[in-house]
Amino acid sequence: MLRVNNLVGFGARRRGPLAPAYLHYRIRCLGFSAPYWWRVREFEIYPETGLGGTKLTGTASASTARSGEQASRAVDNSAATYWGATTTGGANVGQWLRITLPEAAIAMSARFQVYAGHDANLVAWEGSDDAVDWTVLDEQPGTSTDQAWVNFERQ
Repeated sequence: MLRVNNLVGFGARRRGPLAPAYLHYRIRCLGFSAPYWWRVREFEIYPETGLGGTKLTGTASASTARSGEQASRAVDNSAATYWGATTTGGANVGQWLRITLPEAAIAMSARFQVYAGHDANLVAWEGSDDAVDWTVLDEQPGTSTDQAWVNFERQ
């Protein structure tokens, strides 16, 4: 007897709608109370929930970047380097860090690593086809614990 699990196609049906694929994924600061600039050690996106599958990689960019703290430092697999926005305190609201993939892909989870004292209170994970119109995929509170990860799951 042949048993097939998770069959898609051949008349099988998926549960729920298929999540859209996006070319651009970003984290955006929604709340910030520290008197410093926002810093992120690492930003990663994954094709499966629970940070599963092979990490999706692309080119990093940001709304602003301090000298020597460019966006590429947040996707270099090193907790010793980081991206830093040029703004301070509440002016960090709206700052973002983006990964542009080589081609559109479905990302189901993401995470970023905190730089203590330079952490956002609330962060949105968003996706876009054109880097103009964005869809919020999840929102999470930040943490002030150095090198802690903040995880997102697509809603």
